Amino acid sequence: MLNINAAVINDGGTPAVGSSMTVNGNKYSPSPGQAINGSTVNFEVIKGDGAMVKEWRLYEGDTFTVLQGNNDKYTIRNLQKNYDIRVVMTNAQYYPLHFEAQDENGNKVTTASVSAMWVKGKDEVQLNNGESYPGFITIDFETTIPVDYEFVGWKIKFGNGDFKNIPGTNLNYHLDNLNQETTVIVELSKKPKISFKGDSHSEIEAYYEFNSDDGDFIDGSYVYKGTDITFTVSPDKGYEIDHWLINGVQSLGISVENSDDQTFTIENITNDISIEVKCKEIPEYDIDYSVFDTNGPEDGGLNGSVSINVERKGMRSYKDSQEATSEGSITAYRDSSVTLNAEADEGYRVQYWKVDGSIVRENGTNIKSSSYTFSNLKDNHTVSVQFEKIGTDSTYGYIGDTGSGTITGTVGGLPVDESFILLKDATVVLTAFPSSGYKIDKWTENGNDVAESTNTYSYTSIDGLGVDIRVHFVQVDYEIKFGADNNGSVTAAVNGSSIGASPSQIRGGTEITFTAVPNQGYTLDRWEVDGVIAAGETGNEFTWTVPNAYSQKSFTIKAYFKSGTYNVSYEAGDNGIVSATLNGNIFDSGSTAAGNLKIIFTAVANEGYVVDKWLVNDIEVTGACGNVYNHIVRGNETVKVEFTRMGYPITFSANTGGTLTAESGGKNILSGAPVSGGKSVSFTASANEGYYIKAWYVDNVKIMVGEVPFTGVFYEIPSVTKAVNVRVEYEINSYMVNFSLGTASEAMGSITAKVDGTQVVDGGMVGYGKTIVFTVTPQTGYIVKSRNIDGNIIGSETNPLEENIYTHIVKGNVTVEVDLMPIPYYEVTFTKEGSGTVTSSLEGTNSSSVIRHGSITLTAEHGPYYMFKEWQIDGIKQDGKSNVITINDIKKNMTVKAVFVEAVSYKVSMVVEGDGGTISAKDDGVTITHEPDGYVPVAGDSEVVFTAAPSSGNMVKEWKINTVTQQELGNILTIPELKKDVIVSVSYEPIKIHNIKINETAGGSISVISYIPEDYRSGKSIRDRGSIIFTVTPDEGYITTMAAVYGLEVDPTSENNGNKIYTVDNITSDIEISAEFEKTSYKVTFAQQKGGRLTAKLEDGTTVSNGDSLPAGSKVIFSISLENNYEVVKWKVNGADAANTSANFRVTLSGNTNVAVVLKYTGGSGDDDSPGGGGGGGSSGDKDSWVES
Repeated sequence: MLNINAAVINDGGTPAVGSSMTVNGNKYSPSPGQAINGSTVNFEVIKGDGAMVKEWRLYEGDTFTVLQGNNDKYTIRNLQKNYDIRVVMTNAQYYPLHFEAQDENGNKVTTASVSAMWVKGKDEVQLNNGESYPGFITIDFETTIPVDYEFVGWKIKFGNGDFKNIPGTNLNYHLDNLNQETTVIVELSKKPKISFKGDSHSEIEAYYEFNSDDGDFIDGSYVYKGTDITFTVSPDKGYEIDHWLINGVQSLGISVENSDDQTFTIENITNDISIEVKCKEIPEYDIDYSVFDTNGPEDGGLNGSVSINVERKGMRSYKDSQEATSEGSITAYRDSSVTLNAEADEGYRVQYWKVDGSIVRENGTNIKSSSYTFSNLKDNHTVSVQFEKIGTDSTYGYIGDTGSGTITGTVGGLPVDESFILLKDATVVLTAFPSSGYKIDKWTENGNDVAESTNTYSYTSIDGLGVDIRVHFVQVDYEIKFGADNNGSVTAAVNGSSIGASPSQIRGGTEITFTAVPNQGYTLDRWEVDGVIAAGETGNEFTWTVPNAYSQKSFTIKAYFKSGTYNVSYEAGDNGIVSATLNGNIFDSGSTAAGNLKIIFTAVANEGYVVDKWLVNDIEVTGACGNVYNHIVRGNETVKVEFTRMGYPITFSANTGGTLTAESGGKNILSGAPVSGGKSVSFTASANEGYYIKAWYVDNVKIMVGEVPFTGVFYEIPSVTKAVNVRVEYEINSYMVNFSLGTASEAMGSITAKVDGTQVVDGGMVGYGKTIVFTVTPQTGYIVKSRNIDGNIIGSETNPLEENIYTHIVKGNVTVEVDLMPIPYYEVTFTKEGSGTVTSSLEGTNSSSVIRHGSITLTAEHGPYYMFKEWQIDGIKQDGKSNVITINDIKKNMTVKAVFVEAVSYKVSMVVEGDGGTISAKDDGVTITHEPDGYVPVAGDSEVVFTAAPSSGNMVKEWKINTVTQQELGNILTIPELKKDVIVSVSYEPIKIHNIKINETAGGSISVISYIPEDYRSGKSIRDRGSIIFTVTPDEGYITTMAAVYGLEVDPTSENNGNKIYTVDNITSDIEISAEFEKTSYKVTFAQQKGGRLTAKLEDGTTVSNGDSLPAGSKVIFSISLENNYEVVKWKVNGADAANTSANFRVTLSGNTNVAVVLKYTGGSGDDDSPGGGGGGGSSGDKDSWVES
């Protein structure tokens, strides 16, 4: 049997008079107050007048546990132990209860219902707002939210206190104990209302996204704040969107590809939105088209047909077409793509298109099928196409001297004249017959070289176009040998250009100019052609014309020279004489001598003098300075010898600390070099930094100025009469060093100075370059505040220098002054935000004084319902979660704040789905764990970092937060601020890596700058489904024209200073990246030549010079200003012929460009520069001359 004790008491533990309790049960005996094990016992209070139940207690000795609050009954089921049950009674008290729904402005929301139920055991009592109810009752609140509101939360106020927010998002709230006047508010927020409509020519749809929820909705709907909405408008056929009205403000939408639809997206909606869309008609345009009949009905018709197709933005509803016909008209909407297709009949071809009256030859000229497209229709147009028969006029003939040859032609074995019709696929065969003394040089088609010196040439018309074929006859070549005897040489040129070495092949009829160059001492004697003297040709130049139609195939031209006779004079300068001999005989000054003979000159100097130099025609003979000079006669000459006094060696030197240089006769001399007697020598001394000239010595005798040594920079010996030694002595400078403490600091410490360990006094002298060490010794409680070096102050009272040793290299006078100061204290003020306290390890309740470089420890303790969040120093958040912070090395005043927040925490769980690895997490850097299938509470707003650890060969497959898949594919997932309960899961899969190949091309480079994620990869690779970001950087002078991935062109996501940035997402195979670059400028070159002046300019008239670099696409106009008797044969671009014979030529730059013009001399007497000009048997313009730049 188990004992049951039951009593009714007051708060003080005494019996409650007037109240009693009944006890009963299925196996309970009231008399002894006992019941058997496992029985059920029921207790019920009989309340006296004005009494009420406060709480039920279970006593164990003198301690008790509260079983329940205000309730009249209590039941024990399955009794297992003795029970001492006491019910505490109190006087019945009633407390007012208020509850309602309010919006964010505190206004009552009448459409929202809030109910309150008093839970009395198994019974429930509906309570009314504003009435009073017994104390200590429990109440359940429940709210119903109208469609136009969203739930914010519950808040409660006790008595006259402040409202307190209740954590959670549940529409129900449970009040445990009504023990004072209580107000419960459910706070709601008005949802934004979304209104949208199109006009009579459009339809509008709306699609919302909010958290993980999305879908369509209708006009007039309410949405949660923070919702993103995309509106899509579809205009009727023939209409387009004019504008959007967003809350009355006109805006533009975003066009949908291949559609007239537009979208407009509004993100993070917080207010009512009104959308209206206005449409307008799309303009229509007419295209009239026809075939133009060139020849009339005699050729049997129009010779072709034209059809038309219309398409607009890839939309089937706008497509239209008309079959092949001779003419027609079609109407199309603006921006349509209209294509006209022309098809020529058999035997005909498209000649040209005519668009709005202008002939267009670029599209399909001379082909059977052609098209013309208006890619973006903006106007009415009239289009016609014209066809012509295949086969046109053709010609043939020869170019060369009159009578230089003949040419014949046949087509299909039948002869044709020089002007004939050549049909498509027909072949003309031409045969050339050069006259005697002539040969075939080449064949040309329409001015372009096509064949060499063959007698027969054939041409087949593939495209049916006409052709002009010419054979070029030129005179035959002869071998020309030229040279001279051993006393000179010969060069040869044609039209001013050298023909090179002998022998050379020269065409008959060519005029050659030979030039004789005699050796020194020789003159031209004669010219010979094939051993026959050329009569009358005695000059150094010999002009000769190669014979034509001559049986002899080789000619030899040779120059012969002879020795000359020359006048030779000689003389001697002052202080000596000179004599000469020729072949052992005395040679008098002014006599004549044959060239290349040797004359021996002998000089005799006066005493004390020597030969200085020999001169020929006033030019000094290199290396000739002795008494005898052997001279070879080269022409009329004057030989002179000059004398100078004998030289004396001049030596000079300087010790360490500087240099000494010497100069004589305007030239520097080396120590020990001889200087002629009577000449002056000047010396220059140059001291090194930190040194000065102490003295000069001449032949070891100090130079004095009065009683002091000479210390100048320059010294001169006016006239050298003997060997001299000059020496300069340098000595290092010494500088004054002053040092002290500031006047106010003298009692705070001392200062000393040392050089090489030796004490230096204030005002002492220290040598240049020496290192002086200043040492400051502050008294206890003082530090170095600042140092003043020659007026340059380092350190201050707010930022003390605190350097006791200073090292200085002496390079001049120096003054050092050091100021000291008491070691400062700093005020550390500590505050709080939220409910809690902050205490200091030092004295002070709101602040503490800390000595410089000292430390302080602060401890934060949170108040009820609050928790510690973070420390802030001068407003800057500190790392770590500890409520204790120690601040070391304090060097300024500061404010330290402890931040407390309401104790809100969320459940954090983490799990691995399947096998393949593990997962761990950190809360603001602190590792957190929980039991399997459990959770760990984490403070709200914390940063939680989850780390995946795949096993070998695995990688992250996906991360999920509350079953929602995340974008992260790496080993780290971060929740920056925890705002709700979360379950984070990770799954794994086998590693799959894709290679990245970069195709480098000239003009720029490609670099991958980011791999997302970085995990699992190495080198140029990325994990499956990963992303990369790469840049394309053009070289200087280039631009990027395109980038391609998988061979498909891609658009950049951004651009920075010419560098384009691209992103490739969701990579599922090996990837190949390439780019193309284009030069932004090209170089233009051209040259001047005989026969005209070549100039260049841009279309705007800007002059272009040879070698200029111009932007790609520039149009350059070249002009040749011709001289008399010249004409243009052709232009050349980068060596290739251009069929143009005008004086102007236009080039569009698409690369580096060289332009040349070929000129032809057409005859005339002219001046000396013209090919046919001048006398001497030259031609008078009966032949062509070519000049090319």
